[in-house]
Amino acid sequence: MGFLIGLVMGLVDTYGYATTGYTTAELSIITTPLLVKLLLGRRGGVREVVIGAIVAYGLSYATIITSGMLITFAYTKVIYEKYFYGTDFPSWLYNENCFFGVFCSYIPTYIYIGLLSLPGILLAYLYRHLFIDKLQLPYPLAITSFITSGFVSRLRSYREIYLLIIFGLISQFLVFFFGEPSIDLTDKVNSILRGSVMSLSISFIMIYLSIVLPARTSFSIGISSLLTSLLILPLGAYFSLFSVGRVYTIDEILYRASWYIASIIFGSVLLLGILFMYRIRGSLVIIWRISREKRDLYLIVLTYLGFVSLFLSTLIYGASFDTVHIIASLVWVLLLLPILIILTTIAVGEAGIAGQSLYPFNTVYLYLLGFRGFTPYIFMDHYLGIPMPGSLSSASANIMKISRLSGTSLSRLLILFTFSFTLGLTITMFYGIVLLRVFGLESPQLSLLRWLPYVNWSIMVYKGLLDYTTIGGGLIIGALYMATILLISMISPIKISPIPFIIGMSLTPDYGILFIIGSFIRWYLSKFGIEVQEKLSIYSIALLVGSGLAIPTYIVYSLFTG
Repeated sequence: MGFLIGLVMGLVDTYGYATTGYTTAELSIITTPLLVKLLLGRRGGVREVVIGAIVAYGLSYATIITSGMLITFAYTKVIYEKYFYGTDFPSWLYNENCFFGVFCSYIPTYIYIGLLSLPGILLAYLYRHLFIDKLQLPYPLAITSFITSGFVSRLRSYREIYLLIIFGLISQFLVFFFGEPSIDLTDKVNSILRGSVMSLSISFIMIYLSIVLPARTSFSIGISSLLTSLLILPLGAYFSLFSVGRVYTIDEILYRASWYIASIIFGSVLLLGILFMYRIRGSLVIIWRISREKRDLYLIVLTYLGFVSLFLSTLIYGASFDTVHIIASLVWVLLLLPILIILTTIAVGEAGIAGQSLYPFNTVYLYLLGFRGFTPYIFMDHYLGIPMPGSLSSASANIMKISRLSGTSLSRLLILFTFSFTLGLTITMFYGIVLLRVFGLESPQLSLLRWLPYVNWSIMVYKGLLDYTTIGGGLIIGALYMATILLISMISPIKISPIPFIIGMSLTPDYGILFIIGSFIRWYLSKFGIEVQEKLSIYSIALLVGSGLAIPTYIVYSLFTG
């Protein structure tokens, strides 16, 4: 049942990643238990539901490397050739020559890099006692997933669940059919505050997600989005760190400010990382001791071989480095990358979702040290590139938490997750290929406009066209920004979680408003006791599942209607 659900969720997450720009596969850990239980019926106890959910989770999680990144690079190729007049886009990333339309020459690249991401699972396993026991991180998605597994296992009737799933499906299907209702107010707010952006929209997937997450997490994401849009962007325009010109649409301003925003995130992550490393300095001693234990030596060697392979692959795929670049690369893969993965895993433990919020650190590090061209970023940058060992480490830590809560064997769950993820690398590749064949890159049914700012500035990174003034100015503002938020959180009753706050920096204000609304709903209903909170989580998940199922439903509808 888990495998069958994973096949469906893989398609859902491919479409969701392509159209929203976010790794929606992270959330399948909270939606799959409900689907597994609905299919198993009375035969499914808590452990059976957990095992089926982890199998589905692994298969759908492969989309963050395969189909999701394939669609991103297909779009990048179009922009690169159309607007930058490039003729050297790597054919091993994307090309239109495919045998029978689906067996393409670039498929091995994504599967190979996906396999190189597996050491992230080993790293999480090595430091499992740090994440779960020493730091006592809650991993809210894992807790929600387990609560869902237990709650649905006790249900005698699924009538309400089915009705909510149907409602979620219909509501999101109507959004697909008529288009997402949205209003761009950027031109109006720009007349008051130059450089600011504002828009309003309705996304049922986002509102249901904001209710599922803890109230503090959703509020932190939402308030960050609004402050960044109405305060930090105008500040950058005032200091000429990006040019607004005479354009006032949100897409145009975000495109112009994209590298500035990345620098803001980098500055925030840098300060937060330094403070966090100081806070867990005692835990770092534990990490060092674990790394010296002979019983785990073979796992440590395998983990670091995987990291080094990310660098060696750049040579296999044609990159040429001088001595400085080789040293910088080894420092990255042997020291900075493990630290970033650990920080990402801890971030997920605190916030539930981290996505790629910490990964711009990769991009700025490589760019400042003079790395140019596609290949170094494709393999060593986990923001602009394909590998995501940090995401796999975070997913594994969620599984560890579920293992503790459910009493299910950790080794069994991690093996099942690894196996289904590896199997999913091949299967989900074809989801991306099929979606590109069915819809193309300019279809309103597969709108990729949210990727436009990302794609444009990523090409500028590859080509070395960015302004160092923007990087330095954004870094300073980002560090001061995070310092201010941490100070406010310390001295005021308003508590803001820093990692969700960083996530919100990359969200458009329309989604930020939805997260604030969702956080208020969650907070208000939490006053009515634990039973109401449980029901709220389950009902929100049912709505989220229904919204997700609207994606394959709409795809089938589009195929039959042309």
